[in-house]
Amino acid sequence: MLARTDPKLCSAAHVCGHRPHRAICDFGAAACNPSRRRQSTCVTAAQSTSSPNIASTRRGILSLLVVPVSLACEGNAEASILGPAVDNIWEGIGGGPPDLFYPDIFEGTWDVVSTLVNVETPLGPEYVPDIKVVNRAKSELNKPMQYSVRFFKGDTGKVITDRRFNTGSMLEMYNGWGMMDMIEWNPNDPNILKVNLPGETSALTRVTRRSETTVGLDRLETSEYSQQVFNSPNSTVPRLTASQCFTKYKWRSEEAAKGGPVIIATQVVSSYLTVSAGEQRMIEAMGKPVDVLTYRMAFMRPPVSRA
Repeated sequence: MLARTDPKLCSAAHVCGHRPHRAICDFGAAACNPSRRRQSTCVTAAQSTSSPNIASTRRGILSLLVVPVSLACEGNAEASILGPAVDNIWEGIGGGPPDLFYPDIFEGTWDVVSTLVNVETPLGPEYVPDIKVVNRAKSELNKPMQYSVRFFKGDTGKVITDRRFNTGSMLEMYNGWGMMDMIEWNPNDPNILKVNLPGETSALTRVTRRSETTVGLDRLETSEYSQQVFNSPNSTVPRLTASQCFTKYKWRSEEAAKGGPVIIATQVVSSYLTVSAGEQRMIEAMGKPVDVLTYRMAFMRPPVSRA
């Protein structure tokens, strides 16, 4: 049986191609239903061991070797500060590609089974703004969970991740249906995504830096840094968070998969302090992450009836 987890464990740097930042998940749960928080199946990770069915017609997942993950810091840049008309020159000033681009095999909708496999607090728990999130994450270690993601070809003809769909599908897992209409995202200006929640509450995500590297014919590494701004009528000062999402993908043909995972990945989500945590605390952290969550995930095609 697939485990369910708290909305705060909906992690990723921002949408990270797949998921909203875990703070957005928690923020959304509180805004949409402050009296009740449903547990979510929103997670990410690569499945390297056998796991339960993704759907009733699926009979398990093949055991696969998951490639290791390492973190990397790219050059400084800001995304979309001049608007979509000049976003494509972002790469020229050091921000990386205007979006993350994926192999054609990624196109379409996928069922993802994920497992949180490691939780770290490199600077100690005293530097984590909300230690309850980390403690809750530890309680979810090694429990497979499920969600859906989608990739499609943009106007450039390259395959990109559908950040609106991926964010909405995961928010809907614990907030109910209707979240898609609350999400603003333009695939031609992919660096900004906004979630408008009830009660004049909103969460804005801005990608500030990204990179991608193709490794051979069947591997891809992607990295995105982002900032999240949370506005609420109950707070006079917006709350700011920052994070990085680093992912290593490996894939094979659907014929070779024989009903098992076509794509596997390992994903590391790192959170950093901002001025919202206090200027002195942020200086002491020296730009190092305060919590690091590692996931493994497996992508399988949904049954034909759901594809």
